[in-house]
Amino acid sequence: AVVSTQSTGKRLDQLKQKMKQSRQAAEVADKEYMESVKTLERYRQCWEKDHEIYCKRMQDLELDRLTKMRNSVWTYTNICSQALVNTDCRMEEVRRILEMCDSSHDLNVYVKDRRTGSHRPEPIEYINFYQTNVKLDDEANLIPKGHASNFVRVVALYEYAAQGPEEVSLAQGDLLVVLEKVDELWWYGKHKNGTVGLFPVTYVRELPLS
Repeated sequence: AVVSTQSTGKRLDQLKQKMKQSRQAAEVADKEYMESVKTLERYRQCWEKDHEIYCKRMQDLELDRLTKMRNSVWTYTNICSQALVNTDCRMEEVRRILEMCDSSHDLNVYVKDRRTGSHRPEPIEYINFYQTNVKLDDEANLIPKGHASNFVRVVALYEYAAQGPEEVSLAQGDLLVVLEKVDELWWYGKHKNGTVGLFPVTYVRELPLS
């Protein structure tokens, strides 16, 4: 019995050490993730400023192009009108059409045809994936604090023998609280006897929320 107790204590110390290392690694990864988000947001802001400058320059270039084209056609019309008396009537018609030319309207048509959208990219915000709403008490075998009604409860339908220290054994009728739905085959929860571990989903039935 003494050897078993010592082995259990040693195993518990190892698990606590691994938990500590995992938390430290998670904190480091979280800091790196936060810095990456900040860097990406800075680049997004720089891109947005450059994009605004680019759009303004393109608009100015298009307005300049329309103005020069109108002036060029007007000059050409005047030359033709002076050189070709027989075509003066036609040139006059062209001048009347040019007089109705509206640069602002043409610019709006250009923007409408070339636009890529009016919504700017959403700001990139930091999301703290490391934080959780479920607080665990290490000294009480990982028992959730409060809000017990928020946890899914299940009852064991069949007996199941744990295949390792990370699993929990089941007997028919045992009650468990689901702490995490790992995947479609395995859930992680707390047995009524206080043990915590993985168990197969097909061996339990979910109980309605009380």
